[in-house]
Amino acid sequence: MGLIAWIKRLAGLSKDKKLICADCNTSFFFEEGEQKFFAERGLSEPKRCATCRKNTRRNRGPRRR
Repeated sequence: MGLIAWIKRLAGLSKDKKLICADCNTSFFFEEGEQKFFAERGLSEPKRCATCRKNTRRNRGPRRR
């Protein structure tokens, strides 16, 4: 997170959403830019934090073609 995003969040001007991870129950921020990216592609909000998403992908095994 950049300095400007941190200041906006601190001042309450940010449109970031605070979400709770479905796996580890820690809170994480769904930042404004990510929200726009997901909306443009018709995706829903993430259910897991970045660490848990990486671990899930890693544990799936090799990709099939």
